[in-house]
Amino acid sequence: MLAVIACVERIDLDRFGDTDLLVVEAEITDQQEFQEVKLSTTASLTAESAFMGLRGAEVWLTNLSGDRFDFFEQERGIYRSEMAFGAELGQQYQLHIELSGGQSYESAVVEMIPTSPIDSLYAEFTPLDDLFNPGNGDFDFYADTRQNSEENRFFKWEWNATYEVVVPTPSRYIWLGGNDFLIRERGSANDSLQEEICWKNERSTTILVEELLLGETEISRLPLISFNTLGDPRMKIRYSIELKQYALRQESYEYWNLIRESNGGGGFLFDTQVGTITGNIVNTNNSSETVLGYFDVLQEQSVREFFTPADFRKLGFVAVDRFVVDCSSFDLELTAVDEIGEFMESNGEAYNLCYFQTTPPAAVFCLKECSECTRYSDTNKRPDFW
Repeated sequence: MLAVIACVERIDLDRFGDTDLLVVEAEITDQQEFQEVKLSTTASLTAESAFMGLRGAEVWLTNLSGDRFDFFEQERGIYRSEMAFGAELGQQYQLHIELSGGQSYESAVVEMIPTSPIDSLYAEFTPLDDLFNPGNGDFDFYADTRQNSEENRFFKWEWNATYEVVVPTPSRYIWLGGNDFLIRERGSANDSLQEEICWKNERSTTILVEELLLGETEISRLPLISFNTLGDPRMKIRYSIELKQYALRQESYEYWNLIRESNGGGGFLFDTQVGTITGNIVNTNNSSETVLGYFDVLQEQSVREFFTPADFRKLGFVAVDRFVVDCSSFDLELTAVDEIGEFMESNGEAYNLCYFQTTPPAAVFCLKECSECTRYSDTNKRPDFW
């Protein structure tokens, strides 16, 4: 295996104009999972959304033991390993890419270094003096960590958060046309049609990297997430954060830190760049070609914590209600049972059939924004970790 000597540098966009450049996203971890490599090209270096997935490439990974791990295109620009595997400590890996036009690329040879565990993940609530909005205040989430070896001087983090979403008047029926309807399943939060309880996911959108300076051994109160509770549904019922921590080699840290600085403190590889930053991947036949992106092999340490309103009651936090939207000012619409079809034909874009009342007999319709939790979320299936 040939070692590729790579350095992290900032280059001038103006030199390239509208030239298509190869962009590589490739971080292999020690987790036993299907690993991914993303390939794209820049359509225009000055455009805000300039990246397009690259098709028809051959992608594989090798290590110094002679093992080969092939990746196959799952969708445009996304290549997934043929089998689930995790990188191993002490092993060295190299990424290989061959495009449909015959161009070949290789990364530097990279060895994973051990990552220290996360000490703690926690939240603080600061109430605001607001007589008209009880519970108004600021939530701030932090993490503490420390090095467990001299190798752990550079760190990178990513987080994923999930919260529960509930609507006040969930729809119990699906209109099929005319006076016909399908009864939604009830009971389990995993029912395929239920619209009462959903889950919303969010992820870190800024680059979180830090360096331990000489004499430092720990990172305290690393800021992760902040939000004000007024009009925000995240802490109404239950909020969960999974934090992933990686130890970086110095050149990897310098790469991500340059991207962060170029974007004024945040952003990922596909964000608009003030300058373009090259990584550790080269064209094997033309070393002068600019390739964007970085190949890394990382050991992952993670922790997940759950937070509820009750955890912050003593600090002054009050969850006024549990609903994602306030529908108290909206009136329900009632119509005769034999006129359901007529009502829905005129109002089906805005209303759902929510339930039936007996006195007087009528079908009760609710606004969709008050009766469909999927309008505010990613899924109505309970996550496995919930």
